[in-house]
Amino acid sequence: MPLGGPTGPDTAARNTLIAFAGLCLLLCGVSPANASGIDRRLDEIVEAAMELPPPNPVYAENVKVGIRGVLLQHIEPSSSDPKRLYMASREGYIYATDDGGVTWKEARLIIKRRKFFGALRPSPAPSGAPFSIGSGLADFQSQGLLKYRFGDMLKFPYGTSNNKILELDPGSPAFWSAAEPHPHTDPGLFSLGDASGGGGADGDASRLGIGLKTSAKWLARLLTKKRKKPLTMNLQLTLAVKGVEPTVINSVAVHPTDAKNVLAASDMGLWQSQDGGESWFLLFAGSTRKERRAFDVEFHPDNHDTILVATGQGLRISRNAGETFDVIKGTQLSTARTHWVHIATNHHKTLFAGTTIGVFRSDDLGYTWRWIYFETLPTQNHVSAITTDPKDPNKVSIGTKDGVFTTTTGGRPWKRSGGFLFTGNWVTHLVTDPRDGERMVGLTWRMAWETRDGGATWTALYINDSEWSPRDVSFDPIDPSILWIVTSGELLKITSNPPEQPRAGRIEEFARRVEQEPTLSETLDHVFRSFGVHTGVRGEKRQKAMTRGWLPRVDLTIGAMGVEGDAFLDYNFASNADVLENVLGRTQEHWSAYGFLKLRWDLGTVVNDLEVAPFGRVFDTANKAYLKLRYQTQMVYEERRRLLERYITRPPSDMRSLLFLKLRLVELTAQLDAFTEGGWAKQLEWAESL
Repeated sequence: MPLGGPTGPDTAARNTLIAFAGLCLLLCGVSPANASGIDRRLDEIVEAAMELPPPNPVYAENVKVGIRGVLLQHIEPSSSDPKRLYMASREGYIYATDDGGVTWKEARLIIKRRKFFGALRPSPAPSGAPFSIGSGLADFQSQGLLKYRFGDMLKFPYGTSNNKILELDPGSPAFWSAAEPHPHTDPGLFSLGDASGGGGADGDASRLGIGLKTSAKWLARLLTKKRKKPLTMNLQLTLAVKGVEPTVINSVAVHPTDAKNVLAASDMGLWQSQDGGESWFLLFAGSTRKERRAFDVEFHPDNHDTILVATGQGLRISRNAGETFDVIKGTQLSTARTHWVHIATNHHKTLFAGTTIGVFRSDDLGYTWRWIYFETLPTQNHVSAITTDPKDPNKVSIGTKDGVFTTTTGGRPWKRSGGFLFTGNWVTHLVTDPRDGERMVGLTWRMAWETRDGGATWTALYINDSEWSPRDVSFDPIDPSILWIVTSGELLKITSNPPEQPRAGRIEEFARRVEQEPTLSETLDHVFRSFGVHTGVRGEKRQKAMTRGWLPRVDLTIGAMGVEGDAFLDYNFASNADVLENVLGRTQEHWSAYGFLKLRWDLGTVVNDLEVAPFGRVFDTANKAYLKLRYQTQMVYEERRRLLERYITRPPSDMRSLLFLKLRLVELTAQLDAFTEGGWAKQLEWAESL
């Protein structure tokens, strides 16, 4: 899609500027009559902007095809192979392509936890003793150190261990007070908890497969006695699969000459792959919890054995290809939280490090450092990006949480770039065109900005109006006319050349196919109803619960009642042996039916209905699920739509790529069909028929 156009603002922008100026004048006490001069000045600015020549057209093509729905984080093109790119995500997935983005290989960076599913290694105490229980105890717990209650060992039921010391037997030694009942009565209470779990029973231990009751072990023992196959295989698989977890990948670096040698900076250390990302091994774990978190990593372009890693506890440099990493000495860079590492283009001895306390610079490959930028405001001190002019390393621009600052002297003074445009805005990334030092591209939360005059003026290069936010930007090291921008859900290839045109007649075929498929709104409606988080349905249920108090309780009673009255008078006459009995009697009966209806109101429930409370408590949780489902469904839907357009209008010429697109199309359609409980069944049949 074309992104470029005339740089002058349109009528709506002009009116917005005038309204904003009028508001400022009003707040400053300037009357509208005196604002006519300001209005004329704005007209002159608009007319001058409209007379500027339009820039070259810019096209953006989303080449993220065939990648599962994850939050993308970083893009890194190779400087030695024009077709190879790497892309990292927050879910531990790393994608590699060797055909320019047509097909992608997927690998996942899985982090092993320490023994018994702790972290990589325990953080040593300040005294140097790795397992002291002094001030380092809190640090251990914050890293997920597991705790074990030794007293809970005495829980073995009678007859299971053949050891009277361990079993609850009257003859066992009294390890507990004889005056109080012992607590070891339930073998199911055996637990191995995580001191810093994420909530719930046993914290992280539960989701890692550790929250297994000891009754499972007793069951395995019983099956063994019965000469049955024990359930150990299931336990082994559980521990093998659940005893690992992915990690957030913050940055990727590719070796200058070996495109398959890759480094990945993650929240759980620095990792390396020497086979193009298919397998990974730990290169630097960090000696502390803060040092373990790596934010950025760079290969030195000349000294290939030199690796620079920005960690949560300062900059670390390896000069022997990662065998050891040295701590920076003599400056606060040894402990400052470092987010960015920059090697000056064409001046490779000059290095920069961006931290939360400013910018540090080295002109001797990192042996000595000096502090060149520091401000009192924490937002300006939080440096998240650094870039330099390819011809002059003293022309430095930095991105902070409070905009962009530049210098032409390699240090002070620093000037704000872009005026009020970036004031108060977090500029997360900043890169310079290696061919033109006046051209820079910066990222904010929703937009990508471009300057062609060294930062004096900026224009919007890319405006994101969807769920995605820009995460990384990079000029292609081989073809700088290509700009790569990765958002949380897209990989955009931005060039001045129009993308490949669709084949004749394929657009109509694609349009017919789209008309037969459910729309995004219909799909979302099905998904929300399937998962029980539909806002309309939940609102109706809550409304019914609130108005139920006005409904009375109905009691209906019906029946029949009968009354009988009897009276008897006996006369006995005796004559000799004969007895004459005379009975006089009277009977009276009365029967009648009855019924009544009773209505009862409990007006207290109208004011405070306890049945409404559960809906209120669940409402927040349901809203989180609603937002997550909307995000995931929209991601899958849009990726499938892009893949469908590529498959129909611009199918790859080679069979491998074409087969890959078909398989991914079936996978995405099956996901939508599962989300909607059969709402995409027809489309799934069509995709499988391909």
